[in-house]
Amino acid sequence: DHEKDKASSITKSIEVVYKTDIFKFEGNTVMLNGETIAVPTHQTYKDGSELRIEDIGTYIFTVNKDGMDPLICLKWNKISSYSIDVHGSCKGFSTGMCGTWTITRTTT
Repeated sequence: DHEKDKASSITKSIEVVYKTDIFKFEGNTVMLNGETIAVPTHQTYKDGSELRIEDIGTYIFTVNKDGMDPLICLKWNKISSYSIDVHGSCKGFSTGMCGTWTITRTTT
């Protein structure tokens, strides 16, 4: 079941584009711009936004800016299921102050 204002689905992999970086989640693997990366990871961008990927049994991908609630929180179960929660002024937008978001799903 879907919760109001929350998206979830099943897929083989998912890609998230943030700024000039492309993050891909597929199975137990996380890639950044085509290279496998270790999790947890943390990146700070020139505009002050912070991107974190954590492993708590599921991968949690968050982007924070100015110490506020995450702009986006993506959860990947390392198999085929994900959920996305977008917060605050970014909710309902795909471009603008939040940057440009592109999410690509690969279904089986």
